[in-house]
Amino acid sequence: MPRPTLFLIDGSSQMYRAYHAFRGRGLSNQEGHTTHAVYVFVTMLRKLMSDHHPEYIAASFDLAGRTFRDELVADYKANRVAMPDDLGEQIGWVHEACQALGVPIITAPGFEADDVIGTIARRASETGFDVAIVSIDKDFFQLVHNGIRVYDPREDGTWFDEAAVRDKFGVQPSRVVDVLALVGDTSDNVAGVPGVGKKGAIDLITAFGSLDALLDQAGDLSQRKYREALLAHREDALRSRELVTIRADVPIEVDLETLRYRGASRERCYELFSRLAFRTLVNDYAPTADTIEKDYAVVATAEELDALVAQLREAREFALHVIGDDPSAMRASIVGIAFSTAGRQARYLPLGHADLGGGDLLSPASAVQQMERGAALERLRPLFEDASVRKIGHDLKADVIMLRTHGIELRGLAFDSMLASYLLDATRPGHPLEGTSLEHLGYKALTEEDLCGRGPKAVSIATVTPQAALTFAGERADLARQLSQRLAPLLVADLLDQVFRDLEMPLLPVLADVERAGILIDGPALAAQSQHIERELGRYTERIYGLAGQEFNINSPKQLGEILFEKMQLLTLKKTGNTRSASTAVEVLEELALVHELPRLILEWRGLHKLKSTYIDALPQLVHPSTGRVHTCFNQAVAATGRLSSSDPNLQNIPIRTVLGREIRPAFSAAPGHVLISADYSQIELRVLAHMAGEEALIEAFRSGEDIH
Repeated sequence: MPRPTLFLIDGSSQMYRAYHAFRGRGLSNQEGHTTHAVYVFVTMLRKLMSDHHPEYIAASFDLAGRTFRDELVADYKANRVAMPDDLGEQIGWVHEACQALGVPIITAPGFEADDVIGTIARRASETGFDVAIVSIDKDFFQLVHNGIRVYDPREDGTWFDEAAVRDKFGVQPSRVVDVLALVGDTSDNVAGVPGVGKKGAIDLITAFGSLDALLDQAGDLSQRKYREALLAHREDALRSRELVTIRADVPIEVDLETLRYRGASRERCYELFSRLAFRTLVNDYAPTADTIEKDYAVVATAEELDALVAQLREAREFALHVIGDDPSAMRASIVGIAFSTAGRQARYLPLGHADLGGGDLLSPASAVQQMERGAALERLRPLFEDASVRKIGHDLKADVIMLRTHGIELRGLAFDSMLASYLLDATRPGHPLEGTSLEHLGYKALTEEDLCGRGPKAVSIATVTPQAALTFAGERADLARQLSQRLAPLLVADLLDQVFRDLEMPLLPVLADVERAGILIDGPALAAQSQHIERELGRYTERIYGLAGQEFNINSPKQLGEILFEKMQLLTLKKTGNTRSASTAVEVLEELALVHELPRLILEWRGLHKLKSTYIDALPQLVHPSTGRVHTCFNQAVAATGRLSSSDPNLQNIPIRTVLGREIRPAFSAAPGHVLISADYSQIELRVLAHMAGEEALIEAFRSGEDIH
């Protein structure tokens, strides 16, 4: 039967190592206290546990105050540099982190951490354990014996058994203290024997077998330097050996079974790492659906749905989320709808889960009863269209669009937590439910990837059983409701409530109308343009090949670089970041185009190629099969300036600077009997400034149509 392994961590040395590994990086918490030593220590500890999965584990730290070694030598460790103040204030957090991560701390007044580790290691070894001492301190080599090894965690980690100690240190483990006694340690005021360095000490101990034998025969040494030094400093050598010897008899009582690793405390880790502002670590320990009590259930029958509708109407306010099977609300079919009227409570109405058969994830949808979509939506219609019942959600616009596809008008839009998060911090790169919940609720929500998989193996949410989708769906509504309660007071405190109520929320259904309306495009006109640009690209290609003197892949930066910088010997202006090869980026080609025609033609070819692939050929592929129109998504919660952005496709970025680019715009057409209007505010910022400032001269200039500049 294999022996269990006990990992003993030299906490003090690991803490110093963590401090110096990250020094000067400026990591701090919300109160401005330095935290980098804690962060690196935790990272190293987590890596140790991840790499080795210890069955038993403990750590020891030096305590403040005198030890028995101070009684032996009055100035023991007097030469050591004082602990930096910003490390001293992190010690308590390091200890707290150990305990939160499930690593017990063992200390003993009057003894150093080394002695505590030595004592526990010896006892564990004698009672059937293998021991791994985690440290970068060579002094621990003296303990290596009978299943006790030293593990140096630096880089990929190195194990030291008896053979490895001999190879690394030059003597067997039992003689390490003799070498250390001769060499001494100036930082700890361990005197040693002057003039005997490490190599000399190893040679002497190897020749005589031990420090005692060496001292007894010192007078017979042929080397005068060693002979005189050893005779003069015999007591120093013996005292030094006593100082460097790790004690294995510290009077502590430890039940080794209490050192069995039982895992981290998610609650303590989350609280501590939140306090220290360790965002990446907070994410790992935040509460999840698996760690909280919740009331989520599937609504499977007409009777259950009627009871739910009555409950929602009685509440006069509820959160909802419509689950679709496509990222585009215009193209999505409704898979299900989640509802919530209280914290950690949700009901999920499955409506479009497919019956595919298979395993747990793809088991038959018929295993859970599912109402017919049309009938269920008709039961919900009066509730959805009742403006007196307040609706809450996260990205309600998508819900509005999907329900309108089924002829239902979602009224009573009261609070969109995505828009609220955006107003509170418009500089964030995005406001998904998962990130917003983690920041404001301290809760780690499931992602669609968690549910459906990633990459090529990902499945449609419609193929997941309703029961498997329950937690994901329930969180969409539950968390939106919780966020509304958390964010609404923040909007008031930041004087953003009026903007939210009077501008952002009323704009939401307007944008839904615009997106659903879409825009017609002239397919034949774009097809003709595509053919025209294809011919133009062909002409450019011939000219480029002619100037280059050979054919090559114009789209390949590597091949283009070889032509420009190796064959044609043009000046290399910039290197790429990863491969350090010559850059062929736009700004480089623009500079080279001033001195040679080929880079100019490459730029023009790239412009035509992008125009064709990104717009002329792509737009017809985006026409909705049912409406015959292109439907963009207008994003309210993206641009930090407050402006709308457009995506899938981006209709705000249609080229206009070139003749060919301008020819794309006429391909956007109006339906018969309608016209397209192009409108733009004239100097809107200055007009707003004039109005808000009440500046009469500026106002009069606008009224009289003067050139304001």
